[in-house]
Amino acid sequence: MCGIAGIYDFLGRRAGFLLGKMLFMIKHRGPDYSGCIIDGRRIDESDSSSIRGRIGIGYNMLAISGRYPGIIANENQKLWIVCDGWVYNYQELREELEKKGHKFSTNANVEVILHAFEQNSLNRVMGEFSFAIYDAAKSKILVYRDFLGLRPLFYGIGDNIILFASERKALRKFVHEMHRLPPGYRLVIEEDGFSVEKVFDMNDWLGDVKKERNLDNLVKELEKALTDSIISRAYDPIGILFSGGIDSSIIAKISKDQGLDITLFSTGFEDSHDLLWAMKVANILRLPHKVRVLREEELEELMIKTIKAIDEADPLKVLIGMPLYATAEKVREEGFRVAFSGQGADELFGGYAKYLRSPNPEEDMINDFKNLYLNNLERDDHCLMANSVEARYPYLDISVIRVAFKTPMEYKIRDSQRKYVLRVLGKKIGLPREVCEKPKKAVQYGSGVTRVMKRIARKMGYSLKDFIKLKAREIGILDRISRL
Repeated sequence: MCGIAGIYDFLGRRAGFLLGKMLFMIKHRGPDYSGCIIDGRRIDESDSSSIRGRIGIGYNMLAISGRYPGIIANENQKLWIVCDGWVYNYQELREELEKKGHKFSTNANVEVILHAFEQNSLNRVMGEFSFAIYDAAKSKILVYRDFLGLRPLFYGIGDNIILFASERKALRKFVHEMHRLPPGYRLVIEEDGFSVEKVFDMNDWLGDVKKERNLDNLVKELEKALTDSIISRAYDPIGILFSGGIDSSIIAKISKDQGLDITLFSTGFEDSHDLLWAMKVANILRLPHKVRVLREEELEELMIKTIKAIDEADPLKVLIGMPLYATAEKVREEGFRVAFSGQGADELFGGYAKYLRSPNPEEDMINDFKNLYLNNLERDDHCLMANSVEARYPYLDISVIRVAFKTPMEYKIRDSQRKYVLRVLGKKIGLPREVCEKPKKAVQYGSGVTRVMKRIARKMGYSLKDFIKLKAREIGILDRISRL
């Protein structure tokens, strides 16, 4: 994973200068090495600020599985790609593309994207990504985002320039307006301007989905889909963002059963519900467990770090992001660079209490799932990558999503018990009954963060919402909120 950025300078004056500045602002996404290409000139591990030019793309690399070029060219070096992401079916795709005559120059899994683009078969790529292709022959940049929005991508418009980057903070100083590239869309920048087009649709991967009424069959299918998803995303060693709830406990149990080298990571105040419960379940599962014990005196600083990371002052996102940011610090401190996350399970399988009150819970779940990137994924990505930690999402594999769409509502919510099918799966794979039946508790409450932050805000004479906005304004975030 990494941070990517790019520029189309229509006057041809500032490509190197601005691209260098943007990459510096998101260096946390890839602290290991950097590089760029400007008007066909490759510049690795170097300062591009003195390079004049028109078109540039660049990257900051977080080295996960060895070092490889962050910018990869096709056979005739007319097409170049930078990518923040991972392709899970790259071995299968590489074999197919090699049979069609494509020559690979690296072992990087994302190189298959470039050759699939040449072959007009990007719909064969299964993974999570935002990437940019520089077409040197046509003086064009094409920027893509996966159909779930698992990897962030923003673009901005300034004076005779169009910029894009993995995070807004890389753009804000240089543009008049910023936009989020929606999931499944591409941004095309060329000499006569730019366009935004939809190119991917989740239904193309889902196929014809029919409800499965046999619970046993459904649970077996879900177990296989999750196991395959975990294996395809596996990395040794790997951390697990762990609350002890059903979502993260299933990931932990399957990972253990598959022989992965895993360590659980949890955060909360010493007496908090989440931390005490996570420690209990980790002990039951007999898995190594690292905890970050929060202290009241560090909470204001943690809040500021979180606001800076997510580029937002939304109180809910900040309060949810704070324990996640603290966990990411612990993951990085322990030397891990990759962590499994249970994101997506609530939206897919009915985890939120509001679904119990809804007249149409299935429609609400679909809407929440479609907006997962906006409400959760970008926040989580920014909190983790601010600490140079990559998240992988087993519940967001297309095979798991397909099972979720096949699951009737009575197997998602039964007798007011949410995520019923996941709880049945938990029992099947050997999780204790108390783990499988434990109700969900939101992390901002379970960790103790909201309770203590309210106390801090009251001492300062503010409501919690106003206190968060005050701090955001003090560090210059609130005054720079973008129009998205």
